[in-house]
Amino acid sequence: MIQPQRAIPILFAALVAASSVATESATATELEQTICSNGTRNAPCSVKLDDDSLELRLDPNLLLKARRLGRWRISRQDGITTHSCNARIDLGSDVVYGVLRISSTTGTSLIWAQQRIDIPELQFSSPSPLQGESQLDMPSEHPGHP
Repeated sequence: MIQPQRAIPILFAALVAASSVATESATATELEQTICSNGTRNAPCSVKLDDDSLELRLDPNLLLKARRLGRWRISRQDGITTHSCNARIDLGSDVVYGVLRISSTTGTSLIWAQQRIDIPELQFSSPSPLQGESQLDMPSEHPGHP
């Protein structure tokens, strides 16, 4: 059986890029089809983010769940706002601990000792996104329309 840490790079190699379609609700943000990257490869994925968790589906059988531990930390430097928190990451058959980071410029990253997954399209457009003061900044299905 392939370990989840090894399955992710294999999965990235097997998948091809896809266009992104975003939907947003009041309690959570979902990207039904976006691009995730492990630093060397890109792959289509779907993402659901709320204040307490991130779910990342890389294929029908591979779902990563990250749950926030503790409070969000907010840092601002040179006009860039970054929210980060410690996270418990369920890889399916294994649990690891890492960091969930959301930047106003580079998007969302889920980082643990053996791996890193970046979701560039999932980013915040203003300083306090997790307190209802701002919106997630995602591509529109209809360019030129809000």
